[in-house]
Amino acid sequence: MMSLFRNFFFQLNNNIFIFFTDLLIPKKGKLTKNGFVNIKKVIEDNDAIRFINYIETNNISLANNNEDILIPEVEFLSKICFHVNIIEHVKSYLGSDYCLDVVEIIKTSPSNLARSSLWHHDGVGHRLKLYIILKDNLGDNQIKTEYINSSNNIRRLNFSNTKIFTDNSRIKADNLNYHKSRSKITFFHGELGDAFLFDTNGLHRGFCPVKAEPRYAIQCEYSDRLKGKLVRGQIGQRQNLARLITKHRKYP
Repeated sequence: MMSLFRNFFFQLNNNIFIFFTDLLIPKKGKLTKNGFVNIKKVIEDNDAIRFINYIETNNISLANNNEDILIPEVEFLSKICFHVNIIEHVKSYLGSDYCLDVVEIIKTSPSNLARSSLWHHDGVGHRLKLYIILKDNLGDNQIKTEYINSSNNIRRLNFSNTKIFTDNSRIKADNLNYHKSRSKITFFHGELGDAFLFDTNGLHRGFCPVKAEPRYAIQCEYSDRLKGKLVRGQIGQRQNLARLITKHRKYP
């Protein structure tokens, strides 16, 4: 019984902090209408190929994202994560007091997509996620991310997002179908070096064909600094690597 009360008050506090900090961000720029933006060529081919070789040599994946292995790449990652064409969108949407929360290298395959393949929001209100593509991601046989346009603008009072309601969703079926009927679904894909930035408050999922090839990408998350301090859970600068990358940034 006590654990139920603790969980209830934990979620209640989080809901309050998320709701009010979301009211404080400017939420302007190209992200505002649809919840996402595609950004062309933030990393050159030679840099991407060199970095992929580094990933594969050190066996880096979602299951093995050892921060220490990536320390030698801090300056390179800082140049990418704080690329001017990315940060201009981050600052317009979240404000100048934003924070790089986490940086991970993902090698996503059908076997480790699992829960992310269900329709969901990330349960933290407005927070931006960035994928930088390290191998061309254009064919029919590629893992992609699906996003329901403009679902970033959904207002919630409860941000809990843990139950699975249907075979392909962590969102109630009638709620999901309502938003699908009102807007189109965008597939995120692109060529090596392209990036896409989206608000994880929107409804999204990983789309995986039956015989999909692995997806290689740099994944970053950006949040409002105040929210990161107040809200408990998977938000805020919770990674030493992100702190080191931030210290090396050339663009504020």
